[in-house]
Amino acid sequence: LTPKSHARIDYVFNYASNIQFLEYSFNPNSTTNRAIIKEIIEDMHTLMDAGFL
Repeated sequence: LTPKSHARIDYVFNYASNIQFLEYSFNPNSTTNRAIIKEIIEDMHTLMDAGFL
């Protein structure tokens, strides 16, 4: 991978590992984020089935 690709990957993982983002996104009391979480989980299953995760 190129340095630019590595930088993009680092950006995504750094953002996704931010505690405030995780607490907001996965708050079990929030109904606002359920559609987003469902979509993320479906996408992760697709990636796992394809052997990328």
